[in-house]
Amino acid sequence: MWPALTSLFLLAGPDPSALARWNTLEKGVRDGRISEAEAREQVGPVLKAIGKGWPLDPARRWTFPIKGGRLAWIGGKNGEGFRPRRPHPAYSWYDGNKHGGHPAHDVFIPDRDRDCRQDRTGNAYIAVAMQRAVVVSINTDWIPGKPRGGQYVWMYQPELDLLIYYAHLNRVDVSPGDVVSPGKPIGTVGNSGFSEKNKGKPCHIHLMALKAGAGKMKPYNYFSDLRRAR
Repeated sequence: MWPALTSLFLLAGPDPSALARWNTLEKGVRDGRISEAEAREQVGPVLKAIGKGWPLDPARRWTFPIKGGRLAWIGGKNGEGFRPRRPHPAYSWYDGNKHGGHPAHDVFIPDRDRDCRQDRTGNAYIAVAMQRAVVVSINTDWIPGKPRGGQYVWMYQPELDLLIYYAHLNRVDVSPGDVVSPGKPIGTVGNSGFSEKNKGKPCHIHLMALKAGAGKMKPYNYFSDLRRAR
């Protein structure tokens, strides 16, 4: 149980105006409509406003991001797919859809026919929250390849000052302002966006975490956190 169930944040949710500001900022950076200098100035204050009143959780825990999944589903060996500086140039959130690097883990599902469904049951694979967090923006409007993340979810964990990004979903089941607990379904694993153009690549989540750091937006490697949680 969360220790602060009567928190005003949990009762009222985050400031709607702050969520609107984040959505404008996130989409503007993504599409190259906001300069890096302007975006850097906005990130810290916007996230501080979103996280105001967030209740602390001493039992905070990490949960694997796909229901029923395991660490072996993460691409590469021991998390080697996390390469924020390769391919060149190094990753910067402020580069939007034109960013370099691979500051994330690709979490692949067992899917022999690559239809993004469980081979035995035909059911979709469910993407779930890794942390208790607030959903800050989503995207359900895309055409093949644009934006490169396809259908996606951004969420913010104020205690860790961590932004978490789930990309290539086939369905989004949350809305901005939702507070999700670890293991809460947020959508289904898919191949939307950039991944849809690469038909040979298995369905997966491109899952990134960024330490916001008053605008530093530094990629965070959560692989060890998930390994300890197993």
